[in-house]
Amino acid sequence: MARYWVNLVGVTPLLLGIMVSVPQMVVTPVVMAQSSPSSRQTEAQRLYQEGETLRGQGTRESFQQALEKYQQALPLFRAVGDRSFEATTLNHIGFVYENTRQLEQALNFYQQALPIRKEVGDRSGEALTLTDIGNVYRSIGQPQQALNFYQQALPILREVGDRRGEASTLNLIGEVYRGIGQPQQALNFYQQALPILREVDDPTGAVTTLNNIRTVHRTMGNSQEIFRVCGNSSGTNVGSNPIAGSSTFTPPCYSAPPPSSRRGNTR
Repeated sequence: MARYWVNLVGVTPLLLGIMVSVPQMVVTPVVMAQSSPSSRQTEAQRLYQEGETLRGQGTRESFQQALEKYQQALPLFRAVGDRSFEATTLNHIGFVYENTRQLEQALNFYQQALPIRKEVGDRSGEALTLTDIGNVYRSIGQPQQALNFYQQALPILREVGDRRGEASTLNLIGEVYRGIGQPQQALNFYQQALPILREVDDPTGAVTTLNNIRTVHRTMGNSQEIFRVCGNSSGTNVGSNPIAGSSTFTPPCYSAPPPSSRRGNTR
């Protein structure tokens, strides 16, 4: 009996240890259960906005920090069932990966965002994500796939009245056609973009598009058309430049960088 008692004494501290540790194991679930959906939503929004601020800084370091914020926000949006912000966050993660040249990852997140955009009826967001996917395909050298997604985005942009987005996408389609050696098709889309850029008062976009038109005409050997598009070196007004046309002034053509592959940061 004495030996049996000694064994019990030896075991008792272990049993006590187990008894003490059990409450510690259930603390975290209790705390999580007390976290309300509204508090999770608030936290998700805070992380998301911090990500937006960091993304707007546009540096490689800030992109990485933004990515971390978005990745923390994403499961919280999912937990509270906020499908709209889930899609937006997925798209922004894709944007960061695209801008840090991790294109396969970017495509993965854009493709996750797209069906959710459709599910929640976010037509503007759907058009943006389609354009983003097209941009990635263009970057990885798959122009036909890029065209496919741009052409899906275009009628949606028209439907929702996003004239800037429409002009940008028309330019992107023109760029793809020019890149695959179809200058007449490229010219068609550039010429559709130009009056919209005048309408929305985007002189930088208009000048870029004029230069794209000029480049295509040069490729096709249309010297007279180049003069009509560009006017003289000091710029022309609407009366002397029927192609460019403007309510006030048509800037002269000059060597401009290619148009941006996306519509700014309106996401």
